[in-house]
Amino acid sequence: MPIVTAKHVHRSFGIRRVLEDISVTISTGEHVGLVGVNGSGKSTLVRILAGLDAPDQGEVVFRRGASIAYLEQEPRFPAGMRAREAVLDGLGAWSDARRRHLAATAALDGTDTPAQTRLLAEQASADNEIERLGGWERVHEAEALLDRLGVPNPDAIVDQLSGGERRRVALARILAQKPDLAILDEPTNHLDVATIEWLERYLDEQFPGALLLITHDRYILDRVARRTLELDRSKVYSYEGGFMTYLEAKAERAATAQRTEANRQNFLRRELEWLRRQPKARSTK
Repeated sequence: MPIVTAKHVHRSFGIRRVLEDISVTISTGEHVGLVGVNGSGKSTLVRILAGLDAPDQGEVVFRRGASIAYLEQEPRFPAGMRAREAVLDGLGAWSDARRRHLAATAALDGTDTPAQTRLLAEQASADNEIERLGGWERVHEAEALLDRLGVPNPDAIVDQLSGGERRRVALARILAQKPDLAILDEPTNHLDVATIEWLERYLDEQFPGALLLITHDRYILDRVARRTLELDRSKVYSYEGGFMTYLEAKAERAATAQRTEANRQNFLRRELEWLRRQPKARSTK
């Protein structure tokens, strides 16, 4: 079932056409890689697919109720937020229920009996909602993801971390959120080899949603992607398989284009030779 479908999308910046008549569909559970040279429009396309930007022309259709999370190059968080809270804040209804529970618990101390009854009911309601949405274990899951991604202190203030550490927090937030579609722009940047290998296994074997990976890391593309999209001169080409399969198919496409161009040049050469040999026959030709 499609999560997002782009139909005949065009996007330009000034006189420069970046996307021309692009049509792409990402479906439930798909693992898709997106490749292309720098400046080919990959970030432009994924921001449109994430619903962050609109195309100049064309249509983007999202499945009703589908959740899409996008790992940006420069993620931003509220000032003073701790790493644990940054991850848990992405859990939507679970996070709202947790805030209700914590607020009711904090307000219980020193209240009179009528207020206590109301607060206890609010606390119980929030607790039931938390259990329905995954339980209190999600706090431990968030801390474990942060640790695996190289942020061992869940109480660290996010805006005091380095740019690479903030990206790790943002990645942990998306992995904990488990959206229907995760769009990950260069997810292995600022990660060491052991962490990259863990991330490859996690995305390939445990992540439940669809993936769109934008990366120059050919190894993660080859291991995780099941389909590869290439942006080339404002057009998109789709290849089944990971990076190696893509390279083989791209080489075949290039060879076919070369043969077609060679045949065209041969045809033109023969026509010119005929014209030069038989000037009197031109009108008959």
